[in-house]
Amino acid sequence: MEGKGRFGFIVGLVLALLFVTPFNASAQEKLRKEIRELKERIQQLEKNVEKNQEESKAFRALKEKFEHLSIGGGVTGIIQGADMDSGWDDDDAADGSYSADLEVEVDMDRWGTGFLHLETGDGDGVTDEIGCLTGTNADAMGGMENDLEISEALWTFGLLDDRLNLTAGKLDPVTLMDDNRVAKDETTQFMADIFVDQLAMEWPDDYTPGFQAVVAPCDFFDLKMVALSADTDWEDLFNHMFYGAEIAVHPEFNGLEGNYRLYGWGNDRHHVEWGDVADEIEGYSGLDPKAYYDDEDNYGIGLSIDQRVASDITLFARYGWQNDDIAAAVEEEASEGDREGAWIFDENGDLSFEPYGAVEQSWSVGGQITGERWSRPDDVFGMAVGMAMINDDYEDYLEDYADNRLVDGAEGDAGDELHFEAYYSFCLNEYLAVSLDTQIIDNPRGDEDADTVYMAGLRTQISF
Repeated sequence: MEGKGRFGFIVGLVLALLFVTPFNASAQEKLRKEIRELKERIQQLEKNVEKNQEESKAFRALKEKFEHLSIGGGVTGIIQGADMDSGWDDDDAADGSYSADLEVEVDMDRWGTGFLHLETGDGDGVTDEIGCLTGTNADAMGGMENDLEISEALWTFGLLDDRLNLTAGKLDPVTLMDDNRVAKDETTQFMADIFVDQLAMEWPDDYTPGFQAVVAPCDFFDLKMVALSADTDWEDLFNHMFYGAEIAVHPEFNGLEGNYRLYGWGNDRHHVEWGDVADEIEGYSGLDPKAYYDDEDNYGIGLSIDQRVASDITLFARYGWQNDDIAAAVEEEASEGDREGAWIFDENGDLSFEPYGAVEQSWSVGGQITGERWSRPDDVFGMAVGMAMINDDYEDYLEDYADNRLVDGAEGDAGDELHFEAYYSFCLNEYLAVSLDTQIIDNPRGDEDADTVYMAGLRTQISF
């Protein structure tokens, strides 16, 4: 039995191996297949990881570049209608304008900041129909005629922990001095020129090459100095200069911030004086304008104040005065016998005199209130009044020489021009605001016999 039992066990084991082996071979083949597939998936995953690492590296490099880049801009559209009653070429006018801005700022770490401003626009608004001294639409850019222009291209470099900042390049003169928190931006605040910039000031005519230095030894005080080409071109950069200096203090009263700026400026272009204008007009002889070149600079002073008096209310005031002897600038290119050289006559020999010195003094006061009190915290209501005080010689010029040829209606008694403006800006969201605007102009063009002008306007501002 023992032999038979051992023999039976061996036979059973052989039969079991013969039965199990095919199934074991099938399982091994399946296992090998799964291992191969797993290896392929691992290899593909490794490739994907390498690819993602490369893409992530490229993304990080791109992100690092954009971290140094800031892009913004806006589009402003304005429609204005004016009721001019009687005594004008047109009893009323309705005009529009638009402007578009793109601003790019690059942070170059310890090497400062680069800034590029692209701008385009079209439309003059109704200012040209009214001919007022104080302007009605400071955003109008009719002279550009839809051309895209590099308005500003500059580099700012900071020293001494940014207590000293130096800026050079193509600059916008009106942004360098006479700043104001509530009366400086025509796209979101007041639209009339008198509430945006200083009128009694011979700014360079356009964006111009120049230099600015700002020293701020503390947060309370800073000193600013500017030197710009007065001719607004890149030829003979230092022949004629606009220069200025501004002192600003920034006090707080009970936690309410204020800014007080006092500045002086000069412009050394060739100028013609009021006495020379009278001689030329009375003689009407087309004498060489260069005979009237005067070495006397135009110069002046100004003051700009804004003070918060409550958490939602800010008041402002602005004042300026300029040399009362200067009538206008004389073109450098004026040649002998060129009657347009002093801008006294046009090509037809008619009076076409547009003097810088018409406004000897200018003042404006006003303020704004946000909509916190009526649950519209991002809305703004603003109101201001100002006056362009004309030069005594310009007043004599209007009364004695203009005779309806300088501007329509400029006859009889001359007087200062008074301007009132009020606006309400509805903030629809962080990108879109719509403003309703009204303006009243008394003694437009410095003519006391001209009818008061009443205006209504609509402005849309898209920001990004």
